[in-house]
Amino acid sequence: MKNERNDFISKLHPNGRLTFPSRLRKKVGTTFVIANSVFTPCVQACSIEEWDRFEKSIYEKNHPENADELFRKMGNIEVQIDEQGRFPFEKSFREYANITDEVYFKPVGQKIELWNEKELLSKMAEKTMGDIAKEINF
Repeated sequence: MKNERNDFISKLHPNGRLTFPSRLRKKVGTTFVIANSVFTPCVQACSIEEWDRFEKSIYEKNHPENADELFRKMGNIEVQIDEQGRFPFEKSFREYANITDEVYFKPVGQKIELWNEKELLSKMAEKTMGDIAKEINF
């Protein structure tokens, strides 16, 4: 699958629904999984197939009770995009990522991260590209 390189911004509707950018929908499909990120204060969206691969890999590498605890804390749920391109963005996810109004959609690999602008800028400022390149043996 092509790695989308564009970031998108969407406003949260007063009823808690969020418009998913049309150019990113092909990456996740019309029904997809959202979950709190483990390492960053954002919410991740991915296709059901990608989630199943991720979940399987976690269970293969860890004791089932530990994996269960991780998935409970991540709070993953399946959501569906409606005819207007919106999906219900539950309050618990908005609170976890400190999202109140605008949502930044940041494609990363096979998932899409949903961020509050201040949290995203803070995370981006933590390390330089050079620091990261060294960590991943670039």
